[in-house]
Amino acid sequence: MYVDFHAHILPGADHGSQNINMSMTLLRAAASAGVDTIVATPHFYPSKGESVGDFILRREQAFEQLRQALEQASPDLCNIRIIRGAEVMVSGTLCDLPGVEQLCIEHTRYMLIERRPELPLTNSECNVYLRLQSVYGITPVIAHIDRYDPAAVEELAQLELPMQINASGLCGFPSRRRCRRWLQAGNVCALGSDVHRDPKAYRDFQRANHILGAQAAALAQLAREILANQKLW
Repeated sequence: MYVDFHAHILPGADHGSQNINMSMTLLRAAASAGVDTIVATPHFYPSKGESVGDFILRREQAFEQLRQALEQASPDLCNIRIIRGAEVMVSGTLCDLPGVEQLCIEHTRYMLIERRPELPLTNSECNVYLRLQSVYGITPVIAHIDRYDPAAVEELAQLELPMQINASGLCGFPSRRRCRRWLQAGNVCALGSDVHRDPKAYRDFQRANHILGAQAAALAQLAREILANQKLW
C-alpha cells in the first residue's frame, strides 16, 4: 500500500476539490491505486495575508466535512488515513508568522514547501529553509521538484533537504530521467499525486509506482517515517 504525500482532496479548502462529492470521487480513485494514507495539503500563501490561525480553521472545517462523509463510506474508503498538512509557499516572511509551526504535517516537524518554479534559488530563500531548521526545528520538504529547473534542484540538494516528486514527473519525458537521477542520489523522500480535481491523477500515481518497481515500497516507507516524525538523515 502507498502513501500519497501531496493531495488537494479537502472539499472547498483551496482550488482543489470543490465539494464533498468530488472529494469522495478522488478518494475512490486513490483506493483503486493502492493508496492507504493521504496527506491533505491545501495551499497556504503568506503573501495573501491569511493568518496561520485562519488557515487552520479553514482546513479543519473541510477536514471535518470529509471525516463525517467517510464515516458513512464503504470500508475501502473509510480505512484510508487522512493526515492534515499544508502546501506552504516559501516567503521571506514565513518564519515571522505567528504559529508557523502549525503548518507542519500534523504530529511532525516536517513542512511541505513549494517555490516559484520560474525563480532561481536565492540566498534569501536558502536562509528561510535554514532558519526553519535552526530556530523552529522544522525540516522543509520541497514539493514537486520535477517542476523546477534542474539547476535549482541540484542547489537545494546541497542543503540536504528531503524532496517530494509528483507522479506525473515520473510518467513524463524528459522529467522521468531527472526524477530517477534524484531518486538514485537519495534526495527524494515521497511520492505525491498532487491531485486537485481530476481523479485521473491517480492513474499517474499507479503508473509511477509501477515504474518505480521495488523502489516504490522503499519510497513509501520513507514517507511513513516522516509521518512518524522520524529523522531521515
